[in-house]
Amino acid sequence: MKNEREPFFGYREFSEKKFTLRVYSEDIDGVWPSDTIIDVDVILEPDSKFTGMFCTIDGVLKLMQKDEHTGESNNGEYFFIPNLLVLKDLNLKLLVKTISTIISDGELGLVFRYALKNVSR
Repeated sequence: MKNEREPFFGYREFSEKKFTLRVYSEDIDGVWPSDTIIDVDVILEPDSKFTGMFCTIDGVLKLMQKDEHTGESNNGEYFFIPNLLVLKDLNLKLLVKTISTIISDGELGLVFRYALKNVSR
């Protein structure tokens, strides 16, 4: 009998040296389907939070195809979501590496939205 795990909906936190990554999505062992959009919070010391999203090109194409049918974004002719970062692949290792690089480069506030100060963990 196959041991299937119950899907997880909500968030999980992953602590790193410089930040805590809070991922809001169905977690599939730190690997997500390529057409998924993942909402995240990046929590820094001293207790400040930035919010954003990750996806792949497949995720962008999926949304544009949906918009063709719903009429949004001029029937899917353009795509725009603030605070969205497009990656080659969606896995926890790449999310952490990407955020670490963005923080080291001093670009976190350019990539993601500053949400609030004094956030409780």
